Amino acid sequence: MAQRGRPHKPKGTGTVNISLRLPAELLERIRKAAKDTHGNTSREIANRLKASFAPKRDEDQAMRALCFLISEIAKQTTPPVPHSETPPGIWRSNPFFFAAFKLAVAQLLEALAPPGEIVPPELPEAVAGFRKTEFAYFPETYESVEKLARQACMFTLMMMNSTAEQHAAMSRAWAERGLEDPYSTHRWMPDAAHDLAVNPKLTGQWRPK
Repeated sequence: MAQRGRPHKPKGTGTVNISLRLPAELLERIRKAAKDTHGNTSREIANRLKASFAPKRDEDQAMRALCFLISEIAKQTTPPVPHSETPPGIWRSNPFFFAAFKLAVAQLLEALAPPGEIVPPELPEAVAGFRKTEFAYFPETYESVEKLARQACMFTLMMMNSTAEQHAAMSRAWAERGLEDPYSTHRWMPDAAHDLAVNPKLTGQWRPK
C-alpha cells in the first residue's frame, strides 16, 4: 500500500523541540550573541553545541599543547609575588613583562622548530586553483615564509578589527552559496580583540605592594 502524507524523515535528521533549563544569565548571553550574528537563539545554541562536537580531524593536539606552554610562559614572566597581589594580564599591559614574554615565546618556538630545509611547498592542484576573491590564501602567498607570515598576520588583525555584524554577513554569504563558512570561528574575533586590550593601569613601571 502506498504511503500517504508527508514521508518520514530518517531517524536522526530534522529538528525537534525540547524543554531546557538554563541559568538566566547564560540565556541572556546567548540571546545577545544571537542578536549580534543572525538573531536566532535556537540556531545560536545549535551552532555552539555542534562546535563542541567538532570532528577529531579538526583538533590540532600540537597547537593545544603549544597554547598551554605559552600560558605557562606568561606565568613564568609574571612577578614572583603571591597570586592575589599580581594584577591579571600584566604580561599584556606592562612593556617590561610583555618584552620578556615575547622573547621567551620566540625562544620556545625556536627550540620546537622541526628539522629540515625551509623551501616553498608544492601546492596541490586544487589549492592552486583557489580564486583570490574567495580565499584569504592563494598560490602567491606560499612563495616565501615572509609572505605567508605577513598574510596570516594581516588577515588575523583584519578579522580582529571587524564587527560581529560583519562576521555574520560573511557567514550568511557562504550559506547563500550552499557552503559552510570556513572561517566560522572568526565570529569570536571581536571578543579576542576585547580581551587583548591593554590595561592603562598596568603600563609603565609596576611594583608589588
